[in-house]
Amino acid sequence: MITDTRHGRRIGCGITGLAATVAIVAGAASTASAAVTWVKFETPAQTYYVGTDYRITAGSDPESMMAFYDNGQCIGKSAAHYNSILGETFAAVVEWVPATAGHHVITVDDGKSTKTLAVDVEAALPGSTPATPVAQGGCSLSSLFPTGSS
Repeated sequence: MITDTRHGRRIGCGITGLAATVAIVAGAASTASAAVTWVKFETPAQTYYVGTDYRITAGSDPESMMAFYDNGQCIGKSAAHYNSILGETFAAVVEWVPATAGHHVITVDDGKSTKTLAVDVEAALPGSTPATPVAQGGCSLSSLFPTGSS
């Protein structure tokens, strides 16, 4: 006995489409394996001072967006790019001007992994002129994950 199989074909096409989508997503996920590999000061100092400008760099895959935090407070975000000063390394860079003396934990987050750097900051030297922090955008990493609207 032969019966109408349109319903069966629709289910088969749906399953095939779902399997293809899962395969595409799984393949895309395996290539998105960026991770923060290191974090350091571009030019390390013996002593760090309030109001002094420092450059913090972090390594990752090319064009990975990384957010930088000082004791949980956003410093800024930056995309990893070739840095000729560091050689053939992909690094994100932000400017950091500590506002308070004491222990600071710098955290770099790319949405998949984090690395930290701890440093103690001394009060500003008498007679010094404190640097003004540079606005470097927020730390939201949501721009890494498209929402489908523009």
